[in-house]
This record gives sequence, C-alpha cells and structure tokens, in this order.
Amino acid sequence: MQMATYRFERPPKVSLRTLLSDDTKWIDTSQMIWKHPEVGVIDWNKLKVPRLMTPALMHYMIHLLESYAPLTAPTEFGTFLENQHLFRRKRYPFTLTSFLSILSGVRRYNHFFHIRKFYGWATQKRIPGFHLRILKEAERVRPPSKTTKVDSRSGKRYLTDEEELQLYRAFEQAPDVSDPSLRNNVLAHLSWELGLRPVQARAIDENHIHHIEGPPADYASIEIMRVKQRHTKPTYKPRQISETLYNKILLLIAQNQSRHETQSGSRPLFRTKGGGNGESVKTRQYGKRIRIPTAREAVPTFLHGSAGLPVGKSANTLRHNMAQRFADNGASAAVIAEALDHSNLDSVKVYTEARSNLSDIKTRALGKSATYSKLIEQLLGKQAIASSEIKDPSQNVQGMVGNQYIGHIGACCLPNDTRCPFNPVYACYGCNEFTPFIDGQHEQVIEAMAKENYELVQRFGQEGGRLATQNEFPLMVARAIQVRCDKSNGKS
Repeated sequence: MQMATYRFERPPKVSLRTLLSDDTKWIDTSQMIWKHPEVGVIDWNKLKVPRLMTPALMHYMIHLLESYAPLTAPTEFGTFLENQHLFRRKRYPFTLTSFLSILSGVRRYNHFFHIRKFYGWATQKRIPGFHLRILKEAERVRPPSKTTKVDSRSGKRYLTDEEELQLYRAFEQAPDVSDPSLRNNVLAHLSWELGLRPVQARAIDENHIHHIEGPPADYASIEIMRVKQRHTKPTYKPRQISETLYNKILLLIAQNQSRHETQSGSRPLFRTKGGGNGESVKTRQYGKRIRIPTAREAVPTFLHGSAGLPVGKSANTLRHNMAQRFADNGASAAVIAEALDHSNLDSVKVYTEARSNLSDIKTRALGKSATYSKLIEQLLGKQAIASSEIKDPSQNVQGMVGNQYIGHIGACCLPNDTRCPFNPVYACYGCNEFTPFIDGQHEQVIEAMAKENYELVQRFGQEGGRLATQNEFPLMVARAIQVRCDKSNGKS
C-alpha cells in the first residue's frame, strides 16, 4: 500500500513571539530563504534531505517560530543542516531500523534531542511516515555522551586576575559624551557586572534605568528582560548596578538625545550607528534598536580594541566569568541561576563544582592576591607625596569605607569646579587624578575594606558576592600604595 503524501500549505508570512514592540513581528516564509534581522536565516536551498520529508520539516520550523523563542528555529534548523548526510542515506519513510541508525549516527548531545523532538512532534500531528511505535523505540535509545567536560576557567569562559584588572581599569576611565565607543563601553560593562546576554542588553530602554533613594543608601538599578525565565512574572526584573556604570548610562542617554531624533513609543538605550567608516552615513536602521548580531560584535570590539584583552573574549566570556566569580565568593546555585536567568540549577553546576575552596575565597576578600599586588605595583604611576605639600585643603579626599570615616589618604587633582561622579576613597585608589599621601591612612582603608569584604563573603549573598568582587581592585591598590609608602618611609 502506497503511503499518502503529506501536503503542507505554508503561509506567506508567520507571526513571531517577541517581547519588543519595535522589532519586526513577522518573517516572510513565501520563498525558500526565510530571513529576519534578529532571528537569522533559514535557507532551504542548502538542506538536502528526502524530498517527501521537507514539507513536514517546514511545518515544524513554522511551529517553532510561532510557539517558541524565535531564535530556536534557526538553531534547530542548523541541527538538520549538520546531520543531513544521515538522512540522505536513508529511504523515506524511515523504517524502525533506519531511524534508529540515524539517531546512532548523531555525534552531538543536543542534536540528538532536536531530531527526536521533531519526530515526536510529527508523530503527534499524525503526519504520514511518522509512527508511534518507532517513536517509543527511539525514546529508549541513549543519547551520545558529553565527551568534553566544560572547563569553567578556560580562556573563552573566564578572565584571569590580570585580564580582569586590565578590564577594570578600562571601565574606570571616564568616557566623554561625544566618545564614539561609549555604546560599546556600556554594553561591555553591563555584560561584566550583570552577565547579560546580548539579546537582553538590546531590550533595555531608557526608561528602564532608575536611581533609587534610600534608606539605607541610594543605589542605581536597571530592569532586565527575562529570556529563559518566561514562566516568571513580571517580564522584567530589577538588578542593582554600580554608580560608575549608572553615570556612563546617563552619558549614553545624553548621546542618544543629541544624535537621534525623539521617537514615539520605546526609546532603546542601545541604538544602531551610521554606516561606513564613520557615522555620517545614515542607514535605514540608524537610531533604531541595535540588532542582535551588532550587539554580539560590540562587546568583543571593546574588549580587544579598548581594553586590550586577547582576541576571542566576548559577552559570553564576561557572563561565564561573572558566574564563576559568584561561585568563588560562595554564592549558592540558586543565586547564580537567578543572576544568569536560568530556569534550572543543573545549568550552573559547572560553576559550583569548580568553585575555589574557602581559604581562597577569604584570601581574595582580604585583598591578599599575589597576582593583583604584583601587577598593581607595576601599573601605579604616581609617586606618593607628603600631606604638607598640599596647600588647598579642599583637595584632601575624605569619605566612608564601610561604617568608618576616613579623611587623610591623599589629594584629588581634579579642578575645584569639577565634581567627581564616583564614590570617594573606593574610586580614588587606581584613579589617575589621585595623589596618595606618604603619611596617609592607607592601613585604615585596607583594614576597613577587608573587613567589609570579609563580612560580605561570610553572608554569601548575591549582592554581597558581587560587591566583594568589585571591591578587590581598590583594596589591592591600597595595599600596593601602602607598600610603596612604607619603602619611602624606610619601614621595609
């Protein structure tokens, strides 16, 4: 008996499930190439599978576009592209033996489940050529093992202490509102502090930025779109950011307002620049929300070009690095999963299993990393001076470290009419405008910062772990300055 041919009348266009109001809401499926600026490309001309199977696969891809996050469809289409040789060798409709042979030939763990998922969907739809008996047998087949263990501290997933220090210094350089690299700077800084995916960063609008007044203290926050946690309401969740990043974002908003016309509706924080080598050529997308591929490229452009990190570092590197630093500071799997926007805890095991032991965590919190200390001594350029050399008392730096007031560490060389946007004492160590005093209270700063960090680590909270990591840099600089001052005073 001849099998009935499956006929699928594909629609000329398909509506997409997207959360952003200004994204294109549909994709043209009338031709053999389905293309969308954010979703990507599905090119049926490149896929060589049995002809009678193609209509079912097209129906399945449209189902993914309509029902799932749109990026799922090109991802799973790539599975069939990579494994099309397994299908070409088999006659359609597949027998039990031939389909099990296809599954056995799949080498990648996730590809195995993509193919079996398609077969299960087609069986449920009662598409001719797909049978429940074969599906039940396929569900007994073991997937290929994950042959390579993920190294959470590999170069593409982690920053060494030296690289993190280098990046920190790049972020601490105050940008100008006219700086053409400001957008990429803010994108990279967000990825480093919050571990954002590019698709989350591009979803940020200007009205998602907030400055919250205390008590107990003022702080800045940003609303981040949930991507994997869509079962949770609301769609956006607030995350605290540093004052340094908040001030940079304000500069970017000012840059947007000066360069782009005011648009009704959403006002994206990250926007498309002009074409060509400069920004004089205004393309059709000029001033609109940045595209996903552009957002992905922006971070490595900053990391390699502005921060001087090796080629190969990306937003994913900063995301994985943040998660591992969280784990190293004692954060639980639930905290890391929430920060990374994951729905289950299994996805963060790679970080918790590779966490540092407690002695290493406390050593970092107390600012005793030999790597940091050595590097910072080399990088510090300004020599310490005696406090008596400063004639203008207004130049003296004073502020709070933890709950302790400290008012004799050095002088700020900014002009008197210039207000520093950063947090005094913390931001001074490592700042080019700061001149330390030989007789300054650096030892008190070190003790106060170390105590604060140690208490944060002991609590193991999400914000505590992140803040302890951020405070490592000024703590190390203070130690290096103290060593230098001791040498100048003949103490060592």
